[in-house]
Amino acid sequence: MLEPLAIALHAVKRSEFKPGQTALISGAGPIGLLTLQVLRSIDPGALIVVSEPIEFRRKFALKWGATEVVDPNSSRGVALAVVYGETNGVGVDVVFETAGTQESLDTALMCVKPHGTLVNLAIWQRSPSVNLSLVNSREIRLTGIMGYGDAYPRAIEAVAFGEITGIEELATKKIGIDTVVEEGILALLTGKDNQVSPPDLFHQLEPIPNASHTRNRKTSPPDSTCHPGTREAVIQKIASWADSAIQPQNHIFLLYGHVGCGKSAISQAVSDIFQGKGRLLASFFFFRNAGDRSRMNRFAATLASQLSAAAPQTMPFIEAALTAEPGLLTPNVGLEVQLQRLVYEPFKAVFDDTANLHPYLIVVDGLDECEDREGMELFIGSLLDFFESNPSIPLRLFFTSRLEQHIQTALEVDEVLLEDLAKHDSDDDIFLVVQKSFEQAGKSDRVIRAYISEYGQWPTQGDLDRLMCHVQGSFIFASMLLKYVLKSTGDNLTPMDRLPLAFEMNPGLDGLYTEMISRSYHLPHFSDIIPTIVLTEEPLSLCEIAKLHGIHVYEVVHVLVPLQAIIQVPGTDDVPVTLYHKSLHDFFTSESRSLAYFVSPTYHLRLAYLFFAIDYVDELFLRWSLENGGPASTLSDPGKVQKILPDASQPELHYAFLSVAFFVAAFEMALLPDGALYMVTECAKQVALAVEHNSALDVERWLGEAACFAPSGSNYKVIELSTSAIQNLQENVQLAWEAVEAKLPGRFPDRDQSYDTWVSQILVHKGIACFQMDSGTLSAPAKRAAKGSILLAECYD
Repeated sequence: MLEPLAIALHAVKRSEFKPGQTALISGAGPIGLLTLQVLRSIDPGALIVVSEPIEFRRKFALKWGATEVVDPNSSRGVALAVVYGETNGVGVDVVFETAGTQESLDTALMCVKPHGTLVNLAIWQRSPSVNLSLVNSREIRLTGIMGYGDAYPRAIEAVAFGEITGIEELATKKIGIDTVVEEGILALLTGKDNQVSPPDLFHQLEPIPNASHTRNRKTSPPDSTCHPGTREAVIQKIASWADSAIQPQNHIFLLYGHVGCGKSAISQAVSDIFQGKGRLLASFFFFRNAGDRSRMNRFAATLASQLSAAAPQTMPFIEAALTAEPGLLTPNVGLEVQLQRLVYEPFKAVFDDTANLHPYLIVVDGLDECEDREGMELFIGSLLDFFESNPSIPLRLFFTSRLEQHIQTALEVDEVLLEDLAKHDSDDDIFLVVQKSFEQAGKSDRVIRAYISEYGQWPTQGDLDRLMCHVQGSFIFASMLLKYVLKSTGDNLTPMDRLPLAFEMNPGLDGLYTEMISRSYHLPHFSDIIPTIVLTEEPLSLCEIAKLHGIHVYEVVHVLVPLQAIIQVPGTDDVPVTLYHKSLHDFFTSESRSLAYFVSPTYHLRLAYLFFAIDYVDELFLRWSLENGGPASTLSDPGKVQKILPDASQPELHYAFLSVAFFVAAFEMALLPDGALYMVTECAKQVALAVEHNSALDVERWLGEAACFAPSGSNYKVIELSTSAIQNLQENVQLAWEAVEAKLPGRFPDRDQSYDTWVSQILVHKGIACFQMDSGTLSAPAKRAAKGSILLAECYD
């Protein structure tokens, strides 16, 4: 450890760091952590922020004195937000870049204050790009180091005299000189995830950081765990299956049950148990409406990352697969191929087909929470094929799910063990949880303690019996009632006041949800805040919700505090707000259930507008919102559009957004001539209006960065239109072009000026013709189109 310490000393010396200054360390491997130690030896009270994606390294950083530790994978720009928050928007004096990724370097440059210093300690596999415009504008001093210079004697001295302590904690193993190859060099090569040094494979795979059983359940639901002494029988049954000898038809166990019966809590318990036994290969907790955790696109990479950490022997095989197929992680490669190359084959290469009394386990919770049904079916199918070909492989899969049709069809086969959780009586377990919760509250809540001191036992046995009867065997209903009764919601009631009210709530989740929501429904901004939480693909923080709607954070908190029994309201403004259970999302989006509280999918259009208002180029969210909100039906009704969107107080923004929205909708309606004609005609009108209301500078930015929102691909769609319809469209296209030319004369010279054959461009971007008329001027794949037809070419570059 003296060598990385010497490198850290050399880097700090080059940085000219002084007492009273501030720093960011990007990457908490041995060098990053020892840099932290050196900085602390210079100034014990300095502000030092550490950015690190791996949890156990973040714990090291906190232990060794970091002021703030952030996970750069938890949300976009989190390191920058923390640095600016701690320095009042100025930035830090020095950044030490040790991570060696493009993203970390970009963030590092943004975090350096004007006239500050960035020291690069990382060894780069590929040369990164550097934003020299930012370097110049802020006059940032860039410097790098190679090795430790003349700092090695200083490192020996620092350890010998106790200036730097605890470096032995970074050593994962002590080895003798006679085993240095096997236990040293080879161990480092094949067990990188068990070392503190940065694992290249982790960055290659880019796993979902909050999908496993070790995630922060408060910010990444479900927040479920088994209370001690509960669910023991069913957990024992699962453990016995997982521990039993391998047989051809016992590789997969599916625990199914209705919503709120405690499946995720059991998955959490099983994961914890088998991690303790050293036999948990991976765990993945799906959660609906939670971005990548509700889809399959990063599922294989996430399992592979956990596999390489749990069984380091598999790492060379995973790396070899990525080297052999560089595009393996791209969307162009099928899920079943990714699973085969990154999970099944590496595991098989290390653990052969010899029967093993102690097989390894993978836990996958909430199959029904995955919104990618086709991907889920591919996963299950590939898994069954793998076990059919490898009947004695020492691997087990534990699933939980509601038994929805596509899952039942795929898993109701002889090779899968099915267990109905409803067969395991939960009343005794729920009573234990209820009893212990009230006991704990009686010890920690001063109001309850004072009440008991004056009036005796609370709640009474009769209260407990009535509560048990009321929850009707539902863990989630019991849990939410307990939160309501015992957790203050700003209603000026004591827990003793709220308990009788809980008895009046309709049994079942819908009754509970209706009662809870009614407490905030009348508050200002409710109708914007709740749909935002329900419909956004990635959960937003309190700050982000407030920024999106142009309101204060306290106004968001005011709406959410009474809903804390059903919505996870974080204690800090920068942590995402999440729903406690996905059944609440289902409630809000089902009009027959939620009635007045219904969150219509048309609100996606308003969300798209709000995001567009913040950033013209946020095209992915815009397109996703429009697709989910059904733009074809919504945009074809001007009255609906006017009602959904804010008033046109910013006409230039309003028209710019609508032109893009109509453009996206036109592609969706390409098979419906009348509808597509309306969309493209309106698109042309809105372009003209947007250009007229924007300054020349704004127009260039908008057209250059945000205007071309056509779907990706190279397909062509041809729609036959009447001559009069074409003339109407031509007139509007002409108006749009003239408006662009008036603001930016000559800036788009690629446009064909021949109106005899007239190739007309509604959205002009690098000379691309998004809408073309007259077959004589069409590109080769479309020359067969009939004259007088309109071609919608998917030409997004």
